[in-house]
This record gives sequence, structure tokens and C-alpha cells, in this order.
Amino acid sequence: MQDYGLKQEHGGGDDADAEAPLQEKKLKLDKYLIASDYSLAGFLEKLLKRCKRKQDLKEEIEKIKHERMTLLRMGIKLIEEGAPYLDMKRNEIAYCLMKIILDQEWKPLFKMLIVETYNRKTKHSISLLVAFNQIYKEKKEIIDNYLTEMVGDIDNEEVLSLISETHNPELSTALKRYLILIARDDIGKNKEYAIYALGIILEDEEVLRIFKYIIKSFSEEGKTYVLQAIATLGKENGKKLEQELKDLKDKTRNAYLKMLIKRIIEK
Repeated sequence: MQDYGLKQEHGGGDDADAEAPLQEKKLKLDKYLIASDYSLAGFLEKLLKRCKRKQDLKEEIEKIKHERMTLLRMGIKLIEEGAPYLDMKRNEIAYCLMKIILDQEWKPLFKMLIVETYNRKTKHSISLLVAFNQIYKEKKEIIDNYLTEMVGDIDNEEVLSLISETHNPELSTALKRYLILIARDDIGKNKEYAIYALGIILEDEEVLRIFKYIIKSFSEEGKTYVLQAIATLGKENGKKLEQELKDLKDKTRNAYLKMLIKRIIEK
């Protein structure tokens, strides 16, 4: 039987052993209890409840740090399916997961949360977005640093989607430099999400210039994303580009673009 590094001490001889009363020495094994005595689901429930009550989590975190990926996946399932027995809304669960991750500076888990809660059709849930905007007010600096690094990754679609979905001007401004590069040079979903995130801060002169550049460029894809963003975000944004839109309407043969321009101008 393995002793797991616990040294066993013996008495002098057989007689001494026989006469000595047997005493049970209770070892403190709290930090080893995760695998055997606690179910991970029960421990996650305890962790989330303590977070909701704003209690200190240091001791609990120490116990689960080696199980954090498994616990995060279980937490993601709670965000998706809900957990009425916890007496917590889905956005509260998402908030607590993010708070724990950011407090511990577990950057890989922060990206994992963003990636594994993303669906190309439905994107991120409202619960996650509400929680993100709440935690962003408290942890702006660390989130800006993490997302700045993540948008530079090759596989950054999920991150760009989150940035565009939050409708958060502070976040778009913090990542503006990188979003402009992606909006100008990338393709597909990355380009679409970057353009939308920039559309939230179209009053910014740099952003306005890049939108004018894309409208005048040869890329039908880029023009489409710019016009879709403006049409969605509102008439005021369209006014800033009114002349460019009128010029495009006269030049393009694309019926969809013409329809979008008409909707923006006449909105």
C-alpha cells in the first residue's frame, strides 16, 4: 500500500506495542479531498455560492486548482442549461466563473470560456454578455490585456465575436488598433466582427477613415460588412458617411448594397 509520503513511526518492541493504547491520529487531508470525498459538482456549487455571497475563496481555490478545466466545463454547462437549485441566474454563474478566473489570472481558462460558449449561429448567450460587461467594469485592465493578446492569435473568431457582441465602446476603443488591422486586412467572420466592433465607436476619426477606405475599396465583402454594421447600429452613424454612401449607390451594381444604402440614408 502506498504511503503517499506519510512517514509511519513504530514503538520500541512487541510488548510496548501491545500495551500501548491504540490512538487514532487524524490527518488533515482537506487539500486532497477533491478526488475522493467531494464530488466536483458539489464543490463547484459551494464555490459559486461563496462567490455570490462575496466570501473569500482562497482556501477553496487552492483545493481545486488542479481540476480547474473540468470545473470550468461544468460551469459552462450550468450557464447553458441553468441551475435552479443554486438560486443563481445564468448571468450570475457566468460572472462568478469569470471573476474566479480573472482573480487567479488563469488566462488560458478565460479564452477557453470565450471559445467554448461560442456558437457560429447564435454566438454568445445574453447571460454571458451581461456577465462580461459587469466584470469588465471591475477588471478592465486585465481583460484589455488578455483580449489584446488573444485578438492577435490565428484562431480569434470567438474572441472577436465577443468583442462585437458586447456593444462596449470602452472595449472597442482599447482594442481599436488591432480591430482596424483586422477590419482592413482579414476576411470572413473575423473581418465582419472587427468592423462591427469598430462601428460602435464610429465617431472616432481613425475608425471613420478606415470605414471610408473600405467603402471605396474593391472588396464587396468589406463594403457589405460596413453597410450591415451601419444599418444595424443606427442612422447617426450613416450620416457621417452620407457622401461616400451616395457615391457607392451610384457606382455599384450590387442590389443588396443598394438596398442597404437606401435603408441607411432613408432611416
